[in-house]
Amino acid sequence: MIKEDIVEAVSKKIGLPKHECFQVVDSIVESIKEILEDGGRIEIREFGTFSVVDRKPKIGRIIATGGTVHVPGRKAPKFLPGRILKALVNNKDR
Repeated sequence: MIKEDIVEAVSKKIGLPKHECFQVVDSIVESIKEILEDGGRIEIREFGTFSVVDRKPKIGRIIATGGTVHVPGRKAPKFLPGRILKALVNNKDR
């Protein structure tokens, strides 16, 4: 599923034109990106939490040569699904 599919689903569900739904979906995605860029945290109840985590520097291996390379630390986005979303995904009665 891509962003256009989400826009179409929202449009059908709430009855707004696709161009308006695209603006809404795009605004939500942009807001999430801006908050994470600033190091913030977003919690959507019953869905999950978006946050930024620090990755520690480490020593990586070059498989072809057997050598090592230094991998610097960095920040990375993280999504932690909520309890209800996990239950929906793991539902065995499909």
